[in-house]
Amino acid sequence: ALLARGARVVIGDRDVGVEESAVAELGKLGKVSGYPLDVSDKESFATFLDKARTDGGGHIDVLINNAGVMAAPRRHTADGFELHLGTNHLGHFVLTNLLLPKITDSLYAVRKVCHISIEFGTFGTSTVRAAWSANCSYAGFLVK
Repeated sequence: ALLARGARVVIGDRDVGVEESAVAELGKLGKVSGYPLDVSDKESFATFLDKARTDGGGHIDVLINNAGVMAAPRRHTADGFELHLGTNHLGHFVLTNLLLPKITDSLYAVRKVCHISIEFGTFGTSTVRAAWSANCSYAGFLVK
């Protein structure tokens, strides 16, 4: 949808193969670039931001934080945080704050910072999903 409206999309992914595949496929629809980014490792942010800036990065209208891990064995990030917390929450917080000067160019853009968690997984026999609304807030949880 973003590419159809002429947006420039920048993808960051810890799996370079997935990122390159996404850029190749989505690049058929518009301007897409991708760079390695592991939100669980603070060293990764500087490299990602440097490459994104040299790629003509101006202001940011929409930031979609979609990285996440689930049900991973107990591990820690390079910075010593539990992996789930470091990836699913702290990494998004750090990235958003590093990009904040480019987002706050307009009040409208600030409202469009979204943290998305679509499938949480299964608990017992019910699948728990986050109900994500168009205004980028969680409308609650649906249990099926």
